[in-house]
Amino acid sequence: MLPNKILTPFLLLTFLMLLGCGPDGPILKPVEGTITYNGKKITNGSIVFVPIGNLPSSVGIIDTNGSYKMKTQINGVQREGTALGDHKVMIVSIQDTSNKLPEDRSPLPPPNIPSRFGDSNQSGLTAKVEDKINIINFDLK
Repeated sequence: MLPNKILTPFLLLTFLMLLGCGPDGPILKPVEGTITYNGKKITNGSIVFVPIGNLPSSVGIIDTNGSYKMKTQINGVQREGTALGDHKVMIVSIQDTSNKLPEDRSPLPPPNIPSRFGDSNQSGLTAKVEDKINIINFDLK
């Protein structure tokens, strides 16, 4: 039997490898897609994948075509992709008020989609990231 001084680090390293984490963090796979609300493209905002488990979240910026690509920050470096596994998803999109005068803007611009989608516990949205290029579209209603 191995002494505890050797066994403990070995078990810890084995556990981290089983999680898919190496010295550079978890394995990330590309995730992209489009987001619509009632059949119309969302043209701004962000989407967040919150992993079920002890892995980093990932974020995507929604562009004017309703498309997004996920990125994950690991050790201060932003990388393309999302950790493998099951995720809760939240999406936030607010109305663009950049063309309004400051006195005509409300302190918090109104949302383009119901606020429940901005809470990963209330949105009802989920995603499974697999070991491939993942195309995950969301049609919110």
